[in-house]
Amino acid sequence: MQDLDSQLLKAINDLRKSNISEWEAKKAVILELFDKGASIPQYTLDNLETYLSDLEQEYWDDRAVYAGRSIKNSDEYELFNILSRLNAAKSKKKSLDGLFKIAKSKGVTHTPKNKAELVKLVKDKNIYLGDIDISNITNFKNLFKKSKRRDFSGIEIWDVSKVTDMSSMFEGCENFNGDLSKWNISNVTKYI
Repeated sequence: MQDLDSQLLKAINDLRKSNISEWEAKKAVILELFDKGASIPQYTLDNLETYLSDLEQEYWDDRAVYAGRSIKNSDEYELFNILSRLNAAKSKKKSLDGLFKIAKSKGVTHTPKNKAELVKLVKDKNIYLGDIDISNITNFKNLFKKSKRRDFSGIEIWDVSKVTDMSSMFEGCENFNGDLSKWNISNVTKYI
């Protein structure tokens, strides 16, 4: 049983780090492991919870060093959240589908007035990028830098014709694989 549990934890981690095109296949592997009797070991949840508690205390104790940091932005917090929700779920499939869902248009257009507002919008994984009107923004520097976002659907329809700076736009963004071939980047002067 322990081997199945280890396989399950590995499969969940693989899903967390995969592109959305691989999600359905990876979810199927996880569900199959649950069907075979795999479970999330309680000691794994306990260890993660202890680690996060210690990290939160460290952030609090050294506020000057860790200014603005939150455990909610850590990989461990994301993993703990996924494992806890899966562990408590009656329907593992529904839980997986809820945790790993692709954002879809809600028919509401978000029009940020400045780059700071745009950054806030693109950080929200529940916002479909195609619902963001970026026509007021000319500076995309570091826009998705080190982003943990996995779903970039809708970005391909952005009208970037007024953008002049795209330097380091996707730097450290491991999950980006969008097709930007139709973007009009004729006004971009900074790429690096």
